[in-house]
Amino acid sequence: MILKEIELYGFKSFGKRTVINFSDNLTGIVGPNGSGKSNIAEAVRWVLGEQRVKPLRSEKMEDVIFSGTDQKKPLGYAQVTIVLDNSSRIFPADYDELEVSRRLYRTGESEFSINKTPCRLKDVQELFSDTGLGREGYSIIGQGQIESLVTNSPASVKLLIDEAAGIVKYRSRRQEAERKLERAENNSLRINDILSELSERLPRLKKQSEKAEKYVLLKNELREKEIGVFTARMDILGEKSRKAGQNIESLQESLDNADRELSEYDEQFRRDRFALSECEIRIEAANDDVKRILSEYEDAKVASSVAQSRLAGIDDSIKEARAEAETYQDTMSLLENEREGLIAEYRELKADTEAMTREFEAYMEKVNAVSSELRDEQSRLTALEGYESSMQGYNYAIRELMRAREKDDYLSDNVHTTVGEAVSTESRYVSAISEALGASANNIITSDEKAASRCIDILNRNSWGRVTFLPISIIRASDNSDIKSTLKGMPGYISCADELVKTKDEYRAIVSSILSRTAVFEDLKTANEAARKSNYRFRMATLRGEMLYAGGAIAGGRQKNDSTPLKRRDEISRLKKKVASLKEEYDSLIKENQSDISETISANREALAAKAERINSSKERIDYFLDALNKQKAKADKLIDEKKTLQETAEHSSDNNDSYEKKRSEAEKLYKSLVAEKEKLTASYGRLNEEIITANKDRSEISERLVKAKAEKASYDEEMIRLTSDMMEDYSLTYADAVSYSYASQDISASLAEIAGLKEAIKRLGNINVDSLEEFRLERERFEKMSAQRDDIAKSIDEMHKVISEISQGMEKRFNNEFSAINAQFDKVFRELFGGGEASISVIDPQDVLNSGIDISARPPHTRKRNISLLSGGEKSMTAIALIFAILSLKPAPFCLLDEADAALDDANIIRFREYLKRYSEKDQFIIVTHKKLTMEAAESLYGVSKGQDGISQVVSIKLSETDKYGD
Repeated sequence: MILKEIELYGFKSFGKRTVINFSDNLTGIVGPNGSGKSNIAEAVRWVLGEQRVKPLRSEKMEDVIFSGTDQKKPLGYAQVTIVLDNSSRIFPADYDELEVSRRLYRTGESEFSINKTPCRLKDVQELFSDTGLGREGYSIIGQGQIESLVTNSPASVKLLIDEAAGIVKYRSRRQEAERKLERAENNSLRINDILSELSERLPRLKKQSEKAEKYVLLKNELREKEIGVFTARMDILGEKSRKAGQNIESLQESLDNADRELSEYDEQFRRDRFALSECEIRIEAANDDVKRILSEYEDAKVASSVAQSRLAGIDDSIKEARAEAETYQDTMSLLENEREGLIAEYRELKADTEAMTREFEAYMEKVNAVSSELRDEQSRLTALEGYESSMQGYNYAIRELMRAREKDDYLSDNVHTTVGEAVSTESRYVSAISEALGASANNIITSDEKAASRCIDILNRNSWGRVTFLPISIIRASDNSDIKSTLKGMPGYISCADELVKTKDEYRAIVSSILSRTAVFEDLKTANEAARKSNYRFRMATLRGEMLYAGGAIAGGRQKNDSTPLKRRDEISRLKKKVASLKEEYDSLIKENQSDISETISANREALAAKAERINSSKERIDYFLDALNKQKAKADKLIDEKKTLQETAEHSSDNNDSYEKKRSEAEKLYKSLVAEKEKLTASYGRLNEEIITANKDRSEISERLVKAKAEKASYDEEMIRLTSDMMEDYSLTYADAVSYSYASQDISASLAEIAGLKEAIKRLGNINVDSLEEFRLERERFEKMSAQRDDIAKSIDEMHKVISEISQGMEKRFNNEFSAINAQFDKVFRELFGGGEASISVIDPQDVLNSGIDISARPPHTRKRNISLLSGGEKSMTAIALIFAILSLKPAPFCLLDEADAALDDANIIRFREYLKRYSEKDQFIIVTHKKLTMEAAESLYGVSKGQDGISQVVSIKLSETDKYGD
């Protein structure tokens, strides 16, 4: 046994961590379609390095990651780990146990590890190469591979035989050598192309480099001359610029003196202009004072006259306002007393109304609650009665048979009912009896075996399904005296199940045969204790529905839809009583007359609205009189303030007549003095303006001379900048750098003539490639290096041709030897599986055995030999299985995993396949994924795969060798 354990997490439908341990040489993995059992085989293929998505039944590799269900979110990665026994060193690794793991993230990142050490895919493939576990190995056989073999795909057969012959590793080495040879030949072609190109370029580069050397010499001489002229011209321009700068400084000093003088004139001019403006403002203000004093004097005389006439009638107005305010105050007091009385009445009536409303609402709430509950229970009762009458909950065959009974007089007389419909019991025993009956509740009671046979004919003819029949004429009651004598008196024991049900006398024997061997207990605790004391010999049920089976197995829990005929009828009976009770309560409530309360509430609400309207009306009247009262008070206060003001005005007017005349005389005197001051300031302002004009003229002359001097210096500086820029652009030298050379020229004209001659000589050279000097040197070195590489590659190509030839010869020899052995063994295994006949494999192109496909031919007993494609579907599958077993017998794989390999086989062929499989499993480990019951019987242990309500595959195991201890 090599494969010890598989661990899956997030692979396809395995959304939870699942560990499968293998402790036997023949293990079966079973489950319904869609449960995920084949995902286990694909997980093993995947962890062994499968990179193609088609064998994994996916469109892209990311599809193998658990995609989530309604109850569980998708996972971020998938991981599969297998544990292998390597104590015999079947794999090339120095470990007694190998743990190989593969993980894939949704981002596309993939990880492999061997014994928790990260590794490459190539390392995993090399580990399993030529062991039968390779990508095209024969240890994992799925429906796709069986189909490929039976459709006589020569290429598929070739891949299988290559793995068995052990040449896959050599083929990989030869392919690697061929890839290296191809790369070397490509490199040789590229190097020859480069050398050819260099041979053409080197003479041209040599000529260009010689021309460039001459150019460099002329250029260096030109550089020396131009640097010398540059420094001489810079010295001359620098001296002129210095002298121009000194002249600018002198003129700038004269201009600054003129600016200071003008600034002093401007300050004096500003002060004189401000004094003149201020004097004019004061003259205008004095003139305004004279006019204002005269106007105030006239206004005061008019105000005094008006105040005297207004004072005569203001006292009467004050008395009238106070009297009217007192009237408003009395009216407002009467209205407030009336409003307080209305508010008290309103509050008392509102409290009574709210109390009656609460009483009425409580009554209506109770009526509605009873009515709603009555509707709900009536609806449930109707649904259950419909469910009962239509026999919902029974399978299709029972429902159709009962419908046929209604149309057939013979069936109507001889087909009675189902066991579940034939019995009844008290409510407290319903769960226990329902579980005790189990699937027997669906059995149909008939008068005799003839009626049962008639029913079975009808079922077969219409393909309705299977039903169990219980003929009254045959079934006899079971003896349960041993159960009663053993369990009687034990804590919690109630009775045997058949004694707790009611049924017709003619059905009593059938009910006894089903229920008399089941004891009913109060609870699971007492049932467990009784089972232990009775050595787990009897079947027991508890009132809550748990079951204890002979042998010790226990069943419990509750499903969402846990409905049986007994439970359904019990629920219908309970609902009928509940509906009758609710109807009685509803009728009683309806009889209570609450109309008087309702009418009183309506009348009170109308009265409340009327009183609220009167309260609001009285409030509006109070607000109106309050506003009028405040207005009369304000009017009286205003009249009093006006009286005081008029009295002050009259008194003040008579006292100020003399002061007004004095003020007028003083204002006229001030006005005349200010006019005289203005005339003096005007004369001084005119003289200062003439002096400013003269100073501005002198400053303009100095400024013009300064501008000219700056322009002259700027032209010198610009010329120096231009020369410096040219020198920097041509030679990257500053003036300081140029002076450091000993190229200073004393005769600028002669140097310029020499410079012109050098430029003419350079021009005659034409286009110059200065880089050709370095380029020629580098290309010459490159040519020499490439020539050496060409010789080395030619030598390596010869060596690789020799290696490929040796590998091919070794492969062909090994393939021919192994092919003959496999062919002979294939014929032998075929004869054993078919009980005769003959079979063989043949190379399509014997001249190229390493690349040619392989055909399969077979002759089952009593037929002529022909290609496998002409056989029946079952014969094809058996032939393919024979070839696989032949390879395994010669080249045993560490373990073999068969995924639905028996899918196309009939029962007779499955029995042959099963017996052959059991024989091989004595020395080799087999894991078979199947849904065939005959194949399951060969397994020493089974793993059942199912999907729960959360959509996740779950695995349960059972040791078949131990099942006998559980009894029925």
